[in-house]
Amino acid sequence: MRFPSASSYMEALQDPASCFSDPELAAGTPVLTALGLPRAMSGNVATVFRVECPTGRNYAVRCFIRSFEDEEQRYTAIAAHLDRLAPTWRVPFELQREGIVVEGRRWPILKMEWSSGQSLTSYLERNLWDSPAIAYLALRFATLAQQLRNAGVAHGDLQHGNILVAPGGDLRLIDYDGMYVPGLDRLASNERGHRNYQHPGRTQQDFGPHLDHFPSWVIYTSLVAVATDPLLWGRLDGGDECLLFRHEDLEAPGTSPAIAALEASGDDSLAALAQLLRSFLARDIGAVPPLSPAKAPQPAITRGDITPVAPEELADKQALYAALRGTAPAAVAAGPEARVAEDAMRAHEQLPPPVAMRFAGPLTLSRTAVRAALGLVVLIVVITAAGALSPALGVLALLLVGAGVLALGNQVYTALPEVEAAREAEAELGRRRAAAAAAEARVDDLAARRAAVDADEAAARERAARDADELERREAAEVRAVEDDLRKTLTALTAREQASYKAERDALAAALHDLHRDRIVGELARRPLGTASGRGVSDHVLYGLALDGIRTAGDFVDVEVRGNIAVVVAADGREVRVSAIGPREAQSIMAWRRSVEESVAVLLPNKLPPEKERQVREHYGALREALAGEEAPARAAASAAAAEVKARFAPQHDQLAVELKASEAAAVRRRVELDQQLASARKEAAEAQWRVRSFQREAAAYRELTLMRFLRQLTWE
Repeated sequence: MRFPSASSYMEALQDPASCFSDPELAAGTPVLTALGLPRAMSGNVATVFRVECPTGRNYAVRCFIRSFEDEEQRYTAIAAHLDRLAPTWRVPFELQREGIVVEGRRWPILKMEWSSGQSLTSYLERNLWDSPAIAYLALRFATLAQQLRNAGVAHGDLQHGNILVAPGGDLRLIDYDGMYVPGLDRLASNERGHRNYQHPGRTQQDFGPHLDHFPSWVIYTSLVAVATDPLLWGRLDGGDECLLFRHEDLEAPGTSPAIAALEASGDDSLAALAQLLRSFLARDIGAVPPLSPAKAPQPAITRGDITPVAPEELADKQALYAALRGTAPAAVAAGPEARVAEDAMRAHEQLPPPVAMRFAGPLTLSRTAVRAALGLVVLIVVITAAGALSPALGVLALLLVGAGVLALGNQVYTALPEVEAAREAEAELGRRRAAAAAAEARVDDLAARRAAVDADEAAARERAARDADELERREAAEVRAVEDDLRKTLTALTAREQASYKAERDALAAALHDLHRDRIVGELARRPLGTASGRGVSDHVLYGLALDGIRTAGDFVDVEVRGNIAVVVAADGREVRVSAIGPREAQSIMAWRRSVEESVAVLLPNKLPPEKERQVREHYGALREALAGEEAPARAAASAAAAEVKARFAPQHDQLAVELKASEAAAVRRRVELDQQLASARKEAAEAQWRVRSFQREAAAYRELTLMRFLRQLTWE
């Protein structure tokens, strides 16, 4: 079957009210391009359009451009299995067999809730320098792969375009065309997945829970690599319909620049992951082990090896990254924080190198006083040695002179402008450090509040989901009660209809039996007993029977011999005793009567006359028409009752949707507000840290201005 093209679907969607059979989609509006046409996102199997509905819900409408014969069977099994699991990564969907009219013909569509979030490549581009965020994204993905495996599910086409990062950081999977779930074991795969993620040995016959094993390793390895060394994203042209690996890397791992880069990275985890990919490519696809968060080599953040990029490093890294991408640095700036860091780095590079300061100024008088004190010390030592002073007085005099020198030196030292400047520099450094600590604390506080918004939103969604499930359960229970009543009514009508068919058959058989009986009775009545005289029945016996009203074969039904008396049982039930009839005559009479019946039986009809049969069938046909007339009102009443139940629950569903939408909208507003504040706080923290580092250069120049250095300079220099 040849399906419509993407352009044909685009043309049809210009009039949603005419093309969609779904009332909600028919009332919606497709997202348009700058030219005013429905925006199409084409894939291998379907073209996707986003439709915004008046209910406030948005849907991704998948319009098939390629057919697979068992699509209804696949999607029915997938929907049933996912409904039982209710995984967090699922996006609800509905297959509509005649959902859209294109070129005068109805075609199937898949109606799927629009999942807000960034694609994997967009998320990496926006968070390239946030290595911890990408590392934890890798761990979340590994957990998702394990959840799929534990559920017996394989997505079938894990790749950057089918993985969305929700605003709260949760992962969502879209595009279930090639998904495997239990129940589809006998089918083959209807696609082979994105070639930049799949094992080169995968074929259409590979279809089972193992399908995601190899692409999971490819994605996990790529995320760990970017978290460890963001420059790999530019060096390997990441984001070009891939993360880091391409089909050529997987076809020839021995010459792969991506695998070689990981092995030469110097990081043990990356080298181990590269070796694992090499080994997996040497195996059959079914022998590739599943990705396990507990057993896979961990990103460096879990070992404490990843630290935020320092501002003085970021400018160099940005410039190197731009050179690797072949773009100007401004085109690849990683957001406001990166620009602030680059500005800070340029200012930092303009500062003069620190030069150790020395004491200067009018020190002559102080030097003269110190040297005089030293002369006095020498004199005291000489006098004491000559015996003019006792040793005790000599030591005391030396201590007094030394204390005076130190007191004088300290007084002069503390009054020097260089020392005053050193004290002010130390105080300024303390203030800057306090400001940096306060800025970091503000960042931590805003980050915690931001996380709380995500947690509150998740809790609100969970509550809304529980309330919606409970509401749907109650509604379904009432609808099932209506359906059960209808089923009982229809079962009773069916039983009565079957009974009418049986009664009709019995009536036809009874009428035919009566017809046969009447024919036989009539023929027996036309056969006089005189015709039995040749069978050993005397005229005397016939005369005696005639006197008792027994003249034809139809006047009696049996002849019994009771002792010496023959009893003739008349047709009306009378018993006529005939002494002249013996056992032999009785047997002869009955044999004659049976021969008459047998001669008549071979001539009896095997069906009723048409008129009689028509009467019987019309009678019972009328009964069945009356039964059929009872079915339509019963169905109409049940339909009306079910519609009443749904109408009664619809406002509650709408209210839940409105409340959830309002909650999500409030969370979005708060998240945007906090993100802006967080970006500003990070900017302030980065600037405060830079101010600390830059002033440390200035404060370092005062390290040589110590009291001992001052005294030494007064004494000898």
